[in-house]
Amino acid sequence: MLFNHDIQLPPRRVQLPQYGETIENKGKKYSIGKQIGSGNFGKVFECSDDWGNELVAKIIMPQKRSYKEVQQEWKEELKKLLTFRHPNITYIYDAFEYKDTCYLIIEYCDYTLQDIFKNCDQELRESLIPYIAKDLLQGIDFIHSIDYVHKDIHPGHVFVRITKSQSTEENTHFICKIGDLGISNLENNIDQFNTILAQWMLPPEFLNSQKFGSINRQVDIYHTGLLLLSLLLGTTRKV
Repeated sequence: MLFNHDIQLPPRRVQLPQYGETIENKGKKYSIGKQIGSGNFGKVFECSDDWGNELVAKIIMPQKRSYKEVQQEWKEELKKLLTFRHPNITYIYDAFEYKDTCYLIIEYCDYTLQDIFKNCDQELRESLIPYIAKDLLQGIDFIHSIDYVHKDIHPGHVFVRITKSQSTEENTHFICKIGDLGISNLENNIDQFNTILAQWMLPPEFLNSQKFGSINRQVDIYHTGLLLLSLLLGTTRKV
């Protein structure tokens, strides 16, 4: 008998890339750098393409979930990134599976707003607030225009991209981009009881839904207000 139906293949497991490793998708090669971020459901690595462009590789982590569940989350986040095409939202360049690992290749940003909190003095922070507010609100307005709600806007999920003038390094421009769309939802699909937020970010709707109603797009405005107030006061909470 050639086949034994009782034989079970080993479970598929995520394989984290090694520093200096080259991963490939349809002829495109990406060189992996150091790990620069880690969250509940993902890890982020520096990477560059064949042309030397700086990018990041995000990997969806299992966290005791099956490979199919991880794959489904990857597909959902990919769909959101492809839908959310806007200058103030992080841009996706590629997505693929490699060695049983789900990759998202996303544009590289220089800082998060968390870095601004840590490294800028009060005067500089205050001078940046109008520009940060404009970029954030433009991105949020677009997300809401397609009936989505981000639900998790905080300093660690807002990225800053620095561009320099080709004629002189003294002329620099920065733009804020909203990222980490993992728990964003269509507004009509928000599950209030399964929405996990940091304690300091809980909106009135979460604390007392009978009085303030259910969680909706207003939560993004509330979180943006908290973020800008934190910038003004020079303090924030860990998330």
